[in-house]
Amino acid sequence: MKSVDIMKSLKKINKNRSIHPSITEARIIDAISRDDGTGFCIECGGERDGCEPDAVNYNCPACSQPEVYGADNVLLMMV
Repeated sequence: MKSVDIMKSLKKINKNRSIHPSITEARIIDAISRDDGTGFCIECGGERDGCEPDAVNYNCPACSQPEVYGADNVLLMMV
């Protein structure tokens, strides 16, 4: 999938959902720089290990919702 298509998809997702306020740009950049596979649950703000940077709709270990996105995707959703 082209990066332009990914951006359009993420903007569509973001249009219908809000990102938990605890997920800040600084927190996301920190996760990206660690390069450890951190994903973020946009529902509860929790983190999940073992996510690809482009992960979409993984299940959250904290709230059990399929709202975990890879750190790179969450950052793109904030644009």
